[in-house]
Amino acid sequence: IKSGYFAPISELKPFLHTWSLAVEEQYYVLFPILLIFFWRFGKFATLCLLGGLFILSLLLSEWLLNYDTKANFYFLPSRAWELLAGSIASFIVHKKGIKKNNIFALLGISAIFVSIFFYNEKTPFPSFYTLIPVLGVVLIILFGNKETFVARFLSTKLLVGIGLLSYSIYLWHQPLLSFLRHSLLSGKPSNFQYLCAIILIILVSYFSWRYIERPFRNKSKFNRKFIFTSSITIML
Repeated sequence: IKSGYFAPISELKPFLHTWSLAVEEQYYVLFPILLIFFWRFGKFATLCLLGGLFILSLLLSEWLLNYDTKANFYFLPSRAWELLAGSIASFIVHKKGIKKNNIFALLGISAIFVSIFFYNEKTPFPSFYTLIPVLGVVLIILFGNKETFVARFLSTKLLVGIGLLSYSIYLWHQPLLSFLRHSLLSGKPSNFQYLCAIILIILVSYFSWRYIERPFRNKSKFNRKFIFTSSITIML
């Protein structure tokens, strides 16, 4: 790790954002193994374990703020609590379903908007501040029944469309913005250049979703055997 995620030099690295994929993949490998060992003790015991790991990871994240901010941001142990929050929420939904509560759902989406509009590069992250957007998402998952105002808002065609493109947007945004900054002597794009870049990112993401993501989800064209065989071949 040569720089912080929000350091100026980081904005010039086209593939820096893929660190988050590494953290997620580590979690997806370790989490099932954890369940294999603890599922025999019952769902409640497993849920307590996940809750304990959630607290330990969150406390580690807060502690690392004063010792190693780079490791705190990039490494799994201090980010696992954010993923564990979703796992715990899935346990609750599996047992009790998604409840209808407009107040809690509105609190959830408000927490997300607060983090969008009031957090900046000076906000300690990840830290206790990160609890606000994470718990906001959890509240929507637990209480955002399809009949709530929040669910109807999030179900509008525009937001659903953005959601469909979100993974492609994630993959393309950093390379395109990075190359834009590289092409400018000043290194800082104007608002108009940012707007053009955002439009380009959305267009590229649409074609990426339409002609790469969607075909690979078509089981008649790409079955499980083909995906596993090709993936192993590429890795080798």
